[in-house]
Amino acid sequence: NFIAITFESRKKVEKFLEKRPFFDFIHITDSQRPINELEIKSFPITFLLNENGEIINVYGFLSSQTESLKQLMRLML
Repeated sequence: NFIAITFESRKKVEKFLEKRPFFDFIHITDSQRPINELEIKSFPITFLLNENGEIINVYGFLSSQTESLKQLMRLML
């Protein structure tokens, strides 16, 4: 499965998706606070999770501590 997390509003994302039906996956919107807390500085960033929902790899730049990231992902899943 694929999940997209963005700081964009739900309304803006829904408008974007109207023309892109092939983006048929979960979109978590209005997420500026967690993005700031994790100090994500570049996009896109990809988190690879195992079957238990645990982060096993990160592709892209992430300047924050891995433990903070794991805590946030547990809350979001």
